[in-house]
Amino acid sequence: NYDSGWYVGRFVDACLSAGAPLIHPWAEQHVRGRMHATMPRGTHKAHLGDQPLSAHALVNAGWREGVLALLPQTGDPALRSQSQRWLQWIDKVPTSPGLETAVLVDELLRYDPLAPAAADLSGLPKTYHALGAGVFIARSSWTDPDATALVFESGPLGESHRFKNANGLLFWKAGAW
Repeated sequence: NYDSGWYVGRFVDACLSAGAPLIHPWAEQHVRGRMHATMPRGTHKAHLGDQPLSAHALVNAGWREGVLALLPQTGDPALRSQSQRWLQWIDKVPTSPGLETAVLVDELLRYDPLAPAAADLSGLPKTYHALGAGVFIARSSWTDPDATALVFESGPLGESHRFKNANGLLFWKAGAW
């Protein structure tokens, strides 16, 4: 969704520069939300919130950078190791044209390939509920690439480029919507 990860990263950097670390439940919820909204093969994401960059909703560099920026701000060691595994799972992702250098810089500054990683994502719950956004996501498995996922969005519709899919229901099965 318009590479919002870049904005999250800049916000975190501004807080840290001002001497105000962003250890807040919002950071953990954002990381959990991005992981859960990634479909079972790790190549697509749920169409949530803002209009997607493409109808296919491919996982992109902004999606990855949103987690990279907030990961150090989470206080939960289990979430950190699960997030590290998620980052390895989605690995290299496409970026928006013209942002290749920025992606490289963010990866060099934020990604630690030696950080402890969970063996797999099976320790994550199979459901996720973002109350404020009105999003519910459920999946049949974290380890099966052909798992089924259900995404239901019933949140507020008031902002900017907000995608008009209130009460939208998406199904992901065997690699396709």
